Amino acid sequence: MWNYYCLSIVLVYINHSVSKRYDVNIAAILPQHDARMFSIHNVQPVLRYTTDKIKSTLLPTVDISVNYANSRCTSKDAPIAAFNFYMKNEVNVFFGPVCDYSLAPVARYAPFWNIPVISPGGLAHDFGANKRLPDAEYPSLTRVGVTFNSLAMCMIDMVQEFQWKQVKVIYDGNGHGDVTPRFCFLAAAAFVAYSKNFKLKYDFHIYIPSNHDIEEMLVEKIGNDYGELMNRSNYQN
Repeated sequence: MWNYYCLSIVLVYINHSVSKRYDVNIAAILPQHDARMFSIHNVQPVLRYTTDKIKSTLLPTVDISVNYANSRCTSKDAPIAAFNFYMKNEVNVFFGPVCDYSLAPVARYAPFWNIPVISPGGLAHDFGANKRLPDAEYPSLTRVGVTFNSLAMCMIDMVQEFQWKQVKVIYDGNGHGDVTPRFCFLAAAAFVAYSKNFKLKYDFHIYIPSNHDIEEMLVEKIGNDYGELMNRSNYQN
């Protein structure tokens, strides 16, 4: 559904500005591996349905084509694919990349080419920086999905609601890698960034499933580190 609304916003002004037929090229840079949630195989039917629907209703004078390239969810392949689309004059708007490390370089180059980037990815909080600043890093990027900014703010609100004084973040650096590489690391990084803004006292530790036992970590890191503080507080009261 997000495809339909985004395409409508990007393309509807074209329909009003020209009376002749117009070509619009969408460059979809996505991972080809089907294990990825936003793989080409999974997204292609949605884009096909969306573009056909728009052409038959909102934009009958616009010919929309979608070209695909494999991002491989890497910071190397995605910008090369974007550069090739640009050099061949085959792109008016980028859809994706979705994986954060693929999206970052494409979203950095796209403003110099004057090309918008629309992505349901870009989960990291860095992508949410003010785009109106002169030195904005991703001024032509529009994120259309949930992000770690809102997740971090939700957690901060919870901490403030219950008046918790100390927070320990335990995360698996490679957790949920099927969504995007280093998913849990990016989530933890967003929380840490917002914690600094709110001057929240925090500490964080990496959880490696092959080396750590989560129950032992809780006993050691929380029980030992904070148990003494709680006992002192109770004694003073």
